[in-house]
Amino acid sequence: MIPKEHIERLGFDAWADNVFQNALEDYLVLQGGNGSISVESSDMNMNMKWDDNDVSFHLRAYTHEGWKEYERTIKQ
Repeated sequence: MIPKEHIERLGFDAWADNVFQNALEDYLVLQGGNGSISVESSDMNMNMKWDDNDVSFHLRAYTHEGWKEYERTIKQ
């Protein structure tokens, strides 16, 4: 379950950016090379794919304003 007060305090984009940074640290650093991860719950879906060149991240989360999406791709 998403802590709603975090989204309200930070704003959705800043909160999603923080989730992305945590996912980079938790999964990419451990995996390296090519890979992907998907996390699903009743109020959030997160997908991240990476290879030697790029990391693509997509987050969909339910907020007090309804469903919101966030996407980001960065070069490695």
